[in-house]
Amino acid sequence: MRSVALRVQASQRKERSRQPGASRWLLIEQLGDGTFEYHLNNLPADTSPEELVRLAHQRRAIEQSYQQIKEELGMDHFEGRSWRDHHHHLALCFLDFCFLVRMRRSKNSAR
Repeated sequence: MRSVALRVQASQRKERSRQPGASRWLLIEQLGDGTFEYHLNNLPADTSPEELVRLAHQRRAIEQSYQQIKEELGMDHFEGRSWRDHHHHLALCFLDFCFLVRMRRSKNSAR
């Protein structure tokens, strides 16, 4: 996998003119099948390219964990009406997920 990281700056429309916007990192990765992935982030300018790639790849693991919480632990099944009840439901789902991750890690380390 090849990648390149560039600092880019978007323009912002101010009345009738365009002004420079905030600087961002644009990470472009070429995948094994020849397609490209693009990641835009606002990390500091002194962030190393290796760190940019590492953080971009963490996104996939976070999305998979979120999907697991929804499907296996019922995070998206709440049908209450109050914010407080919804907050409690979400907190319990994330607590359950933390418990499952710790159990999985202890099971793998025992092998």
